[in-house]
Amino acid sequence: MSCFRWPPLKRKKKIVTLIPSSVLSVDSSLLEKTYKAGYLSRTLALYRIDEVIIYSDANSTNFDAKFLELILKYQVTPPHIKKKLFKKSRLLRYAGLLPPVRLPNHDPPKEARVGYILDGIIENCREGICHVFLGKLSEGILRIDGNISEGKIVTVKIHKIAGDKIYLKKSDWKDIYTGYKVRRSKGVEEITLRLSRDGYLVIGTSRLGSCITKDLINEIESKLTKKKGIALVIGGPYKGIDINKGTYDYVLNTVINQGTITVRSEEALISTLSILNLFTN
Repeated sequence: MSCFRWPPLKRKKKIVTLIPSSVLSVDSSLLEKTYKAGYLSRTLALYRIDEVIIYSDANSTNFDAKFLELILKYQVTPPHIKKKLFKKSRLLRYAGLLPPVRLPNHDPPKEARVGYILDGIIENCREGICHVFLGKLSEGILRIDGNISEGKIVTVKIHKIAGDKIYLKKSDWKDIYTGYKVRRSKGVEEITLRLSRDGYLVIGTSRLGSCITKDLINEIESKLTKKKGIALVIGGPYKGIDINKGTYDYVLNTVINQGTITVRSEEALISTLSILNLFTN
């Protein structure tokens, strides 16, 4: 049986990842922060994360929180509509150096063909007729009931082509994974408690955590059957998670016998997700 499937499907059990904005605090320049945020975006997309929550810890700054949110949202947005959504900004000075995420909805057709599904942006709506920006395909016409706000991303299917006009119908990506959602929160304690109440298995990462074993994986997998999904909490670069605060079902050490004196936040993220990916598909 092949382990590769394209396009990828959404997870049956969701994974929500909590990352402190202080993950960027060790990087002094905008270029370095951009690289780090780009690496995080690739990891989140690679492992089909459903949602990333950026939280604040003792070493967080408002700038890093806003910047990380900006880059993560920028990365998950289909390239052909980015210019419509993101205005020129010095914060995006090095955006051209970001690694492409290449999600299924990031590769629109080069020419219009009936049946193709893609994302577009509402340019304007009037009396049930909306004009939708489609990137290189220019513009499509979408009939709707009511109005949709200008600037909103919509998923559409090419219904008919008549001359130079492209007629669209509203559509969706169904079970295909097209990226993560991004939001910000304050402290980690409140959000882990709420996620636990919402039916998530809350897992933290720490060098003081339990070593990963087959028995522990089996135990987590068994408990997950009755849960909505997993909320994974990553600690900051100067101080990891406080295992005495927050609501944790498990605190795991996923880099057993580490060869370096510290494990960086982004390293803890990718090593833990590679393990969780084995049984959360």
